[in-house]
Amino acid sequence: MKKYFNVVWIFFRILKEFQTPSTNIGKKIYKLFSIFALKNKNLKPSEILICFYDLNAAPTTFNFSEFILLCNNETLTKNLSGYKIIFIKKKKNLINKYTEDKQYRSVHDSESEEWKFNNIILPLISFTKYCVGYDFLESEKAVEKYLKYQHRYPKEYSKQFKININNLDLYNNIDNLDKIGLEIPSNTNVYIQEYLKKKFENTKKIITITIRSQKYDKIRNSNENDWLQFAQFLKNKNFEVVIIPDTDNAYSLDDKFKEFKIFHEGSFNLALRMGLYSNAFFNYFAGGGPSSLCTLHKSNKYIMFNYGPIEGSIVHTKESFENFKEAPKEKFKFANKNQILIWEKDNYENMIKSYNKYILNE
Repeated sequence: MKKYFNVVWIFFRILKEFQTPSTNIGKKIYKLFSIFALKNKNLKPSEILICFYDLNAAPTTFNFSEFILLCNNETLTKNLSGYKIIFIKKKKNLINKYTEDKQYRSVHDSESEEWKFNNIILPLISFTKYCVGYDFLESEKAVEKYLKYQHRYPKEYSKQFKININNLDLYNNIDNLDKIGLEIPSNTNVYIQEYLKKKFENTKKIITITIRSQKYDKIRNSNENDWLQFAQFLKNKNFEVVIIPDTDNAYSLDDKFKEFKIFHEGSFNLALRMGLYSNAFFNYFAGGGPSSLCTLHKSNKYIMFNYGPIEGSIVHTKESFENFKEAPKEKFKFANKNQILIWEKDNYENMIKSYNKYILNE
């Protein structure tokens, strides 16, 4: 709470809000100013959509998958042939320095951010057939030529106002993912099928358990001891249980889950991870970014615990869920039959309940 009484922080936070509006008040002020902004009447026609992902406003996390789906939807809505993503490099300035999440930065430094951009953001582009390319811009001046195109997303983006997409547009307004959902990258099934033949018994159904083990927002981490107990339960039911560790702690589970197959490859290769999820009988999560490879796919089957507000969480706050038109209880608005959300904690008792309700007679 100390930062809210820090005059310097307040000053730069106000500047940040003018530059990248994120609060309801900031967005209303932006709309007011936009009324008086000069409109460019000489826009270039184009058959593709120009989509801005400004790293001064948008994160280098799996939230990028939400951006992809919204770009897919905007492309189809406008009946365009595809879209190009324009990445804008994050500036090292006082605004970003004073307003960044210090807890997040203590875990993910600039080198970590670069790694995530190269190994999460860029690979996710291959999960859509509508993106025709991307450009990475080092300076704001380079943005100017893209602002001259007729079809842009977000439409309000400018050098002055670095508008990020509102991911709630996806959860509030989209009814199904048949046309816009994430897709398995080309040739992935060839590699994953070869992997499955060599590693697993063909007679057993695969259930994956993805473990969240992050230093940031630790309260959302997986309850490893209960997942181990549940994995043993599933093994006794003759399922092939596959553990997928967190990328930041890819080898931390080797001893605890030594009697199970651990899919280390999936911690570093998103296409292979998606391939396994798509071939699994069911996929279990305790939340976390990688779950988007199932939640934003039209048919990957999943059960995800820890959804909804979590007391003490930095991200899953009560306020963050108040922005839904209607908070999803058991499913997202666009989810299919076997795509399940559970607001309860990932403890063994709840895991058994989920098995009896969703898997036992499937």
